[in-house]
Amino acid sequence: MTHPNPTTLSPSIVAEIADHDLYQMISRHNELYEKCGRDEEPSADLVSEMCSLELRIAARPAHTKIGLIGKQMVIERACFSREAMEVIEAILADDLARIG
Repeated sequence: MTHPNPTTLSPSIVAEIADHDLYQMISRHNELYEKCGRDEEPSADLVSEMCSLELRIAARPAHTKIGLIGKQMVIERACFSREAMEVIEAILADDLARIG
């Protein structure tokens, strides 16, 4: 299989590729969030996976507007401490500066 030369790809395509894992994590978090809302008492495994994804999503750089919007949605749903939110807000500021 031949891979495209990254120097010939448009910046928007490169950004989409860079956000692929972020999109997958957000999609999985959405699935778990919906399941959690349907369950009277969500399992510890479900809650644990959601919390793990929330941390990974918050820490991962976003390279596209849609990635940033999804990331912000997850962060709004999560229950981060004030101290954690200070770090997350700095990460989001970096994301905004990168995306423009």
